Amino acid sequence: MKKQLLLALLILMVPALTHAQNVHDINIMHFKMSSDPYGLITQDSTYRLDHLKWYVGGMFSYANDPLVLYVNGDKEGSIVKHQLLMDLTFSIGIWKYFQLGAHIQAALYQAGDDSTDMGLSTGDLKAFAFSDVKLIPKVLILDRTKHAVGLAFVPAFTLPTASNRANTGDPSAIFEPRIIVDKVVGKNILIVANAGYRLRKATQVGDLMVDDEIFLSVGTEIPIKNRISFVGEVYGSIGLKDSDTDSDSSIDKQEVPVEAVFGARWRHKSGLILTGGFGSGLVGGYGAPRLRVFVAAGFAPDLEKPAEDPDRDKDGIPDKLDKCPDDPEDKNGFEDEDGCPDGDKDTDKDGIVDMKDKCPKEPEDKNGFEDEDGCPDGAKDTDKDGIPDNKDKCPKDPEDKNGFEDEDGCPDGAKDTDKDGIPDYKDKCPTEPEDKDNFEDEDGCPDADNDGDGFCDPWVAEKGLEKKYASVCKGTDKCPNEKETINGVEDEDGCPDKGKESAVITKTSIVIMDKVYFDTAKATLQRRSYKILDVVIKVLKTHTHISGIEIQGHTDDDGPDDENQKLSEARANTVLKYFIKKGIDAKRLTAKGYGEAQPMEDCTGKKGRPLRKCREKNRRVEFKIVNPGKGDKK
Repeated sequence: MKKQLLLALLILMVPALTHAQNVHDINIMHFKMSSDPYGLITQDSTYRLDHLKWYVGGMFSYANDPLVLYVNGDKEGSIVKHQLLMDLTFSIGIWKYFQLGAHIQAALYQAGDDSTDMGLSTGDLKAFAFSDVKLIPKVLILDRTKHAVGLAFVPAFTLPTASNRANTGDPSAIFEPRIIVDKVVGKNILIVANAGYRLRKATQVGDLMVDDEIFLSVGTEIPIKNRISFVGEVYGSIGLKDSDTDSDSSIDKQEVPVEAVFGARWRHKSGLILTGGFGSGLVGGYGAPRLRVFVAAGFAPDLEKPAEDPDRDKDGIPDKLDKCPDDPEDKNGFEDEDGCPDGDKDTDKDGIVDMKDKCPKEPEDKNGFEDEDGCPDGAKDTDKDGIPDNKDKCPKDPEDKNGFEDEDGCPDGAKDTDKDGIPDYKDKCPTEPEDKDNFEDEDGCPDADNDGDGFCDPWVAEKGLEKKYASVCKGTDKCPNEKETINGVEDEDGCPDKGKESAVITKTSIVIMDKVYFDTAKATLQRRSYKILDVVIKVLKTHTHISGIEIQGHTDDDGPDDENQKLSEARANTVLKYFIKKGIDAKRLTAKGYGEAQPMEDCTGKKGRPLRKCREKNRRVEFKIVNPGKGDKK
């Protein structure tokens, strides 16, 4: 019942045919700014704003010769020669599937040739005039992030608010139902098509009949780089004549305006959208100009682009590539790219699940040798001693063929060059005796720095070998089996101290427990940063074997990408210069800025204090070990 009433009201809003005699009654305002932040230039997309999220936009445009009089195929004059327009639009999301928009235009300036010179007694064209107000409700039917295409219905209508005889509006209301279809292909390329019917009161001047129309449009937005994209579209309409009032039912070229517009767009993460471009009429129907140029700006706070590559199971593999889109990949190193969890899957049926099976498609031969790796061993001979691994008791140590138990595959010789009790075939340092200090004594190598804190074990000094191990350690460690705590308290004795560590050495980094502070948006060090930087300097002077450190500068995501990149590089170089000034060899140091490319924490969707904390965490300096040297061995 409600639907029938709405349809009846819309029909009543569109009166019957009226013949007009004034050429300035023709509405030539085909170029209207999209009311959709996700749309193109004039076209809306199917996507809608979230509940109570809003968008406001404005545009200035200029058109040359949008309405021209031709007589017998020759141009008689320009009814509207110059037209400067301003658009204003607003839209708001309502619940999950609805969006309501409004649009109005104003002709800030327009001028044409003298109508009397063209044989028209129509009066002067108004230089300033308003257009009709357009209301644009949108209903989302299919969400393009969840279906093959997006689909929306827009039952738009305009109210006759335009100035009289200014070529900016219709004499009565217009009903414009349309369907929108869109799809994202390739690398987030958006393709949009609109099709609809324009139900209006007829206006006729001379041979031109402006009546009901079918309108069509197609366009695209193609991402280029750094939030910049190309936008383009072609749109037009086909006039339909009422056979009851017009005996000539053929379609005239002047009643088929078609126009193409192109431009560039920049989207800022704040929600600001800037667009500029140009266009021209392809088919010279009424309202299609010889040239059009435009600039537009829009703003939608907290605007988030739709997830063009949806990932329902949140495993990092988009649904279109995920063989199991509803079951997350278990990331176990086995076929992680297919998007399917492997769990207890055992492809080769050898009793070893694929995630632990080094040869998941080849069954283990269960011969008592490395049966747990899942790989068949067959006649494999790792140590090349002529005894297959499945019979070799020492498959990694070659038999010495000395006539004593040569069939077991184990070397029998007891040669021990350095007399440390470890035979040479097991001794990683056969010419240097093991120091027998209960730290890795089985490898046969002396350990100059058991705990790896950069201070030499006592035996180094006792044997006068300081110079030999100078690249590994220095001084004498009072606690050779306990690592020094780097916290500014007796950091030279090699013993752990009470108090929180200021820095920790890992295999890949020197991890600092405090931040390096700079002046805001600058590369100037703050004085409070000196203490923690001096700790890193002390580490480098102690651990002289670390011969390569990359000083990395990182910023948050606030501000333009290129400026953040430059700032991170400048800050990294500031730290490098400080280290050199404090006596660190420049050959050990490199500086590199990463901008906002490697955040420690994703700040997407955060606001207020959580956002500030997240960004503060991402602003940092890191010290990566790129050349660890010889470590704690000789």
